[in-house]
Parts: sequence; C-alpha cells; structure tokens
Amino acid sequence: MLIGFQNAGLERTRILHFVGLCFFVFLFFSQFTLRTPTYGERSVDVQVIVKLLFHLFIFMLFLPGILKSISSIYNERTYYFSLMCFFLLLSTLISNYSGWYSYYSFFYVFLTLHFTIVVYKLLGRDRVLIVFFNVCTFLFFISVILYYANPSIARYAYWTLDGFYFSARMQGVVGHPNTLAFLSVTSIFLLYYFYSKELLKKHVAFFYLLFFLGVLFLTNSKTNIFSLLFCFSLVFFIRGKTYEISLLFFIFVFVFFLSSLVFGWVDVFLKGISRTGDIEEILTFTGRTYIWDFILDLIFQQPILGWGYANTAALLVDNSEYIGFTVAQAHSTYFQLLISGGFVCFFLYIALVFRMFFLFVSKRDYMSIMLLVHFMVVGLSESMVFNTVPNLPFVFFILLVVIGYNDRARA
Repeated sequence: MLIGFQNAGLERTRILHFVGLCFFVFLFFSQFTLRTPTYGERSVDVQVIVKLLFHLFIFMLFLPGILKSISSIYNERTYYFSLMCFFLLLSTLISNYSGWYSYYSFFYVFLTLHFTIVVYKLLGRDRVLIVFFNVCTFLFFISVILYYANPSIARYAYWTLDGFYFSARMQGVVGHPNTLAFLSVTSIFLLYYFYSKELLKKHVAFFYLLFFLGVLFLTNSKTNIFSLLFCFSLVFFIRGKTYEISLLFFIFVFVFFLSSLVFGWVDVFLKGISRTGDIEEILTFTGRTYIWDFILDLIFQQPILGWGYANTAALLVDNSEYIGFTVAQAHSTYFQLLISGGFVCFFLYIALVFRMFFLFVSKRDYMSIMLLVHFMVVGLSESMVFNTVPNLPFVFFILLVVIGYNDRARA
C-alpha cells in the first residue's frame, strides 16, 4: 500500500492497514478489465462474477458502517448527490429501456457512495488518496506489460457498423484509452500534491512522473493532454508566482514553435490531432457531434427525468443507424446526465461542481482546483461518471466533490 511513500501514517495500526487493503481491492476490481464487452452487451461473464464476489465480500465486512452512513449526512454536498441519485432512480423506474443491469448499476453506485464515506472517515484524506494512487500505478504497470505482450487485450479496438479494428492506442486493463489517460493525469496531480507534502522523495517522484507521462502518451488522448496543460496553467496563473508564469510562458512558446514547424506537413499535423487525418473527423470531434445531435432529440423527448441510469448502452446501440456508427454512451458527462436524468440531474450536478470550485478558490486549495477542473474539462468529451457501474473516476468524484477533498482528515 505504501510504494515509495514515507510518513504516510497508513501503517500505524493493523486495522488501518486492513481497511486500506480492502479499499485497494475494491478500487482495483472496480476498474480491472481483461475482456471489454461489445456495445449493448449485458450478459454476465466470469469477469463480472469475480468482481461481484469480491465487492460483495467487502461490502459485507463494512455493512455496519455503511448502514450507519446511510442515516447520517456528513455535509451539505451529500444532499446534492442524494437528490441526483433520487431522480436517477425515478427516471430508471419509469424508463422502458431499464432492465436488471440498470438497477444493478444504480444500487452499486449507492453502495459505493456509502462505502467510500466509511473508508474516508476511517483513513482520512491523505491515506485514501495514497491507496487510490497506488491502485492507479498498479493498473498502469499491468497495462504497459499487456500492451506489448498481448495487444488484443490492451490495445483499443475502434467499433464501426461493419466491425472493429485494433489501433495503437493503449487501453490496458481499464477498458478504454480515455479512462487510462484520465487516471494518468489524475495521478500526476496527486503526485504533485504528495511531493509538496514531502510524502515522496524527489527521485521517486521523478520516476513516477516519467512513467505516468509515458502512459499518457501511449493512450493518445488529446482531451486529457489538453486538460493536464490547462489545469497547471490555471493554477500557475492564479498563484501568480513569477517563476511559474515564466515556465508557463516558455511551455506555450515551445508548443507554438513546434506546432508551426509541424504545420508545414499538413498530413502529419492532421494525423497528430486526429485518428485518420480526415478534416471532417477533426471538425466533428471524432464523430461526437453526430452523437450529440441525436442525443439532443432524445433529451427533448424526456426533458425532465431522462431515459434512466445506465440505459445508453441499449438506447444508443439500438439507434446506431441514425448516428452512423455504434456507440454505448454520450461521450460527454453533461450529455450523459441529460439523457440519463434529464435537466433535473444536470442542474444538480452543475450546482454541486461549481459550489465546490468556488469553495476551493476561496480556500486557495490549488490541488483540488486542478482535480475538479480536470473533471470539468474531460467531461466535455467523455462520460467519465454516471453511465455504468462505478469505476475509478467515479469513486474519485465521490472523494473529491461529494465527501469534500478539502475536509479535515482524521488522524
């Protein structure tokens, strides 16, 4: 649990170490994926059963604490999230597309929320984030090995109406390159936080940084690369320190100069910012505008409560011919919320996120600002949360926004 860390405090007692281990196992199996299901598939395979058994065992161990947390509201942010859950459940109950998978996914979210609250209260902020960080690192390590040893598992397959083909993008064992990239950027932010608190030595932090940047490069996720640069730029600008502004200026000049050189070779430039180099692919954000255009029609058919939680895997797949290709989610957190829970859930989400943003700014909590803005930026083009059973980005959203990343940790 403490790879490379010092003075973290997780080793203080056996019970804390046990709680950390349980949290590690829970997070690992929340994201670990060896077989990515086809779009619209809702069958139960061995992978799902193994995950479910591990999670049920952990939930049973922490059931007394979970039941206690259900009856207690720790802060006002949980009200927003509880209301979102209520309306998502209501929309799921009335939707014609809802099935066992919808209810299974929703109640998994409910249990995960309260389990995370219990663990957070037992371990405190820093120790929870260290466990989260180490889970990500371990998943990255397995992903890189499989990327070269077994490409059919670790490389992303692009799906079309005619089938699929494997690309050079690494998805590893987390199911999608964009999820892997999101976690690598999140890990870089956490690395910066741990280093600033002297929980990591300089040479260890440098090794982690190189590894995470390598993973990010192999995913070829432009949105997450942009988010990494944007978040650090935002914090450097807010902090207003001369050397950070100078560094920021140097990076932008370097990127502009490099882009100017590459721009001379149009094909190279287009392929660098897209998959195929097709200008239409760039203008449509790799086909996302087609998805969003169709989703807007669905949203206004059910504007108040939406079509139900985790139903896009069936709803969008059944209408693939209208989109032009097969897709299982909205490729936008905001559109995903609109189609799942309508405008009610959408505005609750916006209120929750912006409330936390202004709170972090007022407290000058720069690390939380970067992590939250990362969610907001990547959420423009990716459904990182609210589309299926909980994954690592979803659990981190609970830690950061719902529970409160800046809350005082218990010793």
